[in-house]
Amino acid sequence: MRGGPDSVPASWPNANRYTEAIIVQLLSIMPRVRSRLDDVTKAYYDIRQLILQNAKVMNETSIQLPEISRGTLRQW
Repeated sequence: MRGGPDSVPASWPNANRYTEAIIVQLLSIMPRVRSRLDDVTKAYYDIRQLILQNAKVMNETSIQLPEISRGTLRQW
């Protein structure tokens, strides 16, 4: 994640259906205690890294998972 915790959105929430689906699911399963946005950001980052490091997925699909910021998450 780049920028500060309150930086502007890296992309619009609905710009990528894969990102939107992941974030919506993460928000639905993460508890509202502690720092939910930090938990979702960490989980999304981990999922993104797994996708980017999987040569088969990268070569055989068109999945694109952009970096996200807290500003992006607040849009959901």
